[in-house]
Amino acid sequence: MSLPYIHEFVDRHDKVRRYVRRRGKKIALKADPSTPEFLMEYQDALAQTDPKKRTAPTGTWDALVTLYLGCAKFKTGLKDRTKAENRREAERIRVRWGKHPVSRLEARHILKWQDELAETPGKANNMLSMVKMLLKFGKPRGFKHNDPTDEIDELAGGEYRSWTDREIADFEARWEIGTRERLIFDLALYTGQRRGDLASMTRYHIDGDVMGCVQEKTGERIAVPVHPNLKASIVAFPSKGLSIIQRLDGKPLKVRELHDVISDAIDDAKLPEDCVLHGLRYSAARCLADAGATPHEIMAVTGHRTLDMVEKYTRQANKVRLADSAMKKLTLWRTRTERESG
Repeated sequence: MSLPYIHEFVDRHDKVRRYVRRRGKKIALKADPSTPEFLMEYQDALAQTDPKKRTAPTGTWDALVTLYLGCAKFKTGLKDRTKAENRREAERIRVRWGKHPVSRLEARHILKWQDELAETPGKANNMLSMVKMLLKFGKPRGFKHNDPTDEIDELAGGEYRSWTDREIADFEARWEIGTRERLIFDLALYTGQRRGDLASMTRYHIDGDVMGCVQEKTGERIAVPVHPNLKASIVAFPSKGLSIIQRLDGKPLKVRELHDVISDAIDDAKLPEDCVLHGLRYSAARCLADAGATPHEIMAVTGHRTLDMVEKYTRQANKVRLADSAMKKLTLWRTRTERESG
C-alpha cells in the first residue's frame, strides 16, 4: 500500500488484513483496496486517529488540498468513484508538497515527480492533471501563483487506445459466444460503457430491444439498442441470476473481478499489453464513427457530454478516413495529369 499509516498482514486463514495505525490507535479497513469505499474508510480512519483538527499553514499545498476536499463541488458535485479518485490524487500531492507554499511551485518540481513515475505514464498524467486542477481551483480563492503546468506535456503511453479490427477478430476467435469472457467483451463493445456500469447491468436494464443504464461517473441516462451480437451472447450465456455478468455461482461479478477476468482473457488471446477493457469503449466510438455516425449520435451511445471527448475517442477513425480521402484525391490528380500529358 502506498498510502501512509496503512499496515497489512496475512492472518492464519491466509487472508490479507489491513488497518490504519496512527498515534497509538489501530482501525481495521474492510473494503477492497481497488474500490472507492476503501479510500473513504481510510479517510475516516485518519480523522478518528487525529486528536484535533489542525489548521494548515496559509498558502501551502496542505491548505489548498484541505480547501478542495471540503468544497461544495467536491462533496456534492462528483460521483463516489470520481470523488475517491480525486481524493487519492490530491492526498498524494499533500504528502509530497504539503508544507511547501503553492506560490513556489516550478516546472522542475513537477518534472522531477513525472520522471519518477515514467514507468507508469498513466499515474504521471493523473498527477499532472490533478496539479493543474488544484492550481485552477485555488487561484480565485486567494492562492497566488503562476501555473507551470502549461509548460509540461503529458507522457506518451498514458492514454487508452481503440482496439484494431484485427485485435477484435482475434479475441472473438479465441472466445466463442456462450463464454463469460465473450459476454463481457460484447457488452463493452456494443454498449460503449465503462467497466463499473458493465458490472452493474442486470436483466432489468433490458427493455425489449433496448439496454438502459444510468452512468455511475456522470449520472447520464443511457438507452442503447441491443446489437444482435450482444443479444446472442446474452442468450447463450448460462445465467443463474439477474446480473448480466456473473460469477460462476450466479452472484454479481464485482468491478475488480470483471477487470481480472477480461485481462486474463486478453492475455490468453495473445493480444498486445495495451489492449485493455477500457479500450473497447474507444473501439465502440471508433466503430460508430467508421459506420458514419455523427458526433451527437456517438454521444447518445457513450454518454459523453462534450464534443471534445467524442473527438478524442474517434481521433483514430477520423485520421484513417481523412487519409483515405486524401489518397483518393491524389489518385484522381495523378490520373488527370497523366491524361493531360498524353
